[in-house]
Amino acid sequence: MNQLVDFYIDDYELSLENNLAIVGINEFNQNHSLLQFEDLWSTHPEMDKRLANIASTNHHSEIDKSPKAITLLQKNNEFEEEFTFNFFFQLNLYRVNEINNSEFIETFKTIYNKYNYPKVYNHFFTNYDLPFDRIKEVDLTNKQQNIPTNELFSDENILVVKQYLALQIDLLQLDFFTSQKKPQPFKYNNVVYNKKQDVLKVKEELEQINKEKEAEFSEYLDNIKIFFKSNLDEQKTILLEDCIKVEADLSANIQLVDEIRTHINFATKPIHEKLRIEALTVLNNQIEQLKNVTKDILQSEIAKEKLTIREIENAQYFIDEDWIFFFDSTGYNNNAFENLIENLYFVDQVSNNLLFQKKAAFLKEYEPLLDYTSKTKAS
Repeated sequence: MNQLVDFYIDDYELSLENNLAIVGINEFNQNHSLLQFEDLWSTHPEMDKRLANIASTNHHSEIDKSPKAITLLQKNNEFEEEFTFNFFFQLNLYRVNEINNSEFIETFKTIYNKYNYPKVYNHFFTNYDLPFDRIKEVDLTNKQQNIPTNELFSDENILVVKQYLALQIDLLQLDFFTSQKKPQPFKYNNVVYNKKQDVLKVKEELEQINKEKEAEFSEYLDNIKIFFKSNLDEQKTILLEDCIKVEADLSANIQLVDEIRTHINFATKPIHEKLRIEALTVLNNQIEQLKNVTKDILQSEIAKEKLTIREIENAQYFIDEDWIFFFDSTGYNNNAFENLIENLYFVDQVSNNLLFQKKAAFLKEYEPLLDYTSKTKAS
């Protein structure tokens, strides 16, 4: 646990005091939304109210220099051993082999880096899903990159993305509020509103801000696309084409999965038999498409490298079986639907995982061109 805490402190570039991370209100609130709502189901007050309550006590105490709260307990080593034993006993897990601390953290870092984009991109691709076909479409004639390469993914520029995306969510939320007779009370920029005309007023203000932020965000995206396009070579072009193909396949798979889920919901509802038969006819055709998608996955490189034997066996079972979803006009085959839903999840997860790997391989090629150091790290 201590190693993981230290790893994330370094990964998020947090300051240290008494061997613990200093997490201020700015680090705690990372959604960048200007709208705030009272959470009716929360068991704790909002963070700003907690801080105000603490300040109102006017109580001051010496800071305990102990790095971990467990030092408050007696015989903490014995407690850790007993807790660990009980924790794994309850999970019915048994020790197979044992690794030391250095082996553990190296293994963890390898897995972490394997499923995260290179750190040099400063979480840009975690926050925003840039379609890679837009990179290919960029016309470099009379266009140049206005942001220096070493600042392209700086904290300041990533903030542009976060603020723009937060604004889109705020506008969607206000759209929902305008459809309500009596909107939920909310705060915008720390001012409380509770009337419908207030919603329209705030929405109008946000739409004006959005015009400016959208232009800023669009200009920033242009710089990123120009960077990628202008540095394309033969190897990067091959990887880019791979990304575009997998993106298109993923989009088609998502549409197919969504349509099948819609027909499952429709077919399992108490509806007229004629309508159910029509829904099942469409569903059976879509399942044949899904089987073909599943076959392609099992024949791909990802099946050899990433899938477990159990996942492959379950997928093959779904392909081979001639599924009967309804026994008669009144009851449906629960086992058949469960296997179908399990395979939908399988296709969805594997398709997304494949796209991540293709993107990560493409982005890795550009890593040497970037030399980003955050202000936090530099200081």
